[in-house]
Amino acid sequence: LYFATKAYFRESKLLKRDRDRIDFIKTLVRAREYSTMGDYERALREWKQAQKKDPTGIVAQVEIAKTLEAMG
Repeated sequence: LYFATKAYFRESKLLKRDRDRIDFIKTLVRAREYSTMGDYERALREWKQAQKKDPTGIVAQVEIAKTLEAMG
């Protein structure tokens, strides 16, 4: 019973990490789409969400700077 419980929690942790990674990638794609369409306000919102989800935040910070530059 102990090992089954331990395996359950390990598996749920791995599944959550996978869901978070997929959600992060979807956020990046949405932000890039908005930037391409020229909707910089929405893109900025999406990049800020991506920045919160990204452990290092480097990609989102660079893209936020590019978006702010494009906004004027």
